[in-house]
Amino acid sequence: FGIEHIFATEHTADVFNPKVVQASMGSFLRVMVHYGPCETWLNKQRPACYIADMHGSNVWQLQQPTPGVLVIGNEGNGVSENIAAFATATISIPKLGAAESLNAGVATGILLSHLLQKAN
Repeated sequence: FGIEHIFATEHTADVFNPKVVQASMGSFLRVMVHYGPCETWLNKQRPACYIADMHGSNVWQLQQPTPGVLVIGNEGNGVSENIAAFATATISIPKLGAAESLNAGVATGILLSHLLQKAN
């Protein structure tokens, strides 16, 4: 998707964790990963901020997204209230089947695909 930077909280798995390295199939070498308090970075940058949430608006209906950041929360707990306050839009993937939720990585890929398609 052309992502050059990933900003991760200090609670995120380390990019050099063997499972992360294996799952990325080498992509971790092509992306700069930054660790730190997400709230501080968002407060300084103030980008358009798309928050992924099961109860958000259907991403298929989003019109011309502004370049910005996509925030993916913890698979079990979602995005904290402090981070959710930065939302330009709260978006979700339409639920068509009986699954309760998606893996954070899978959800990220689906959302990026839709956001980047609409942005171009």
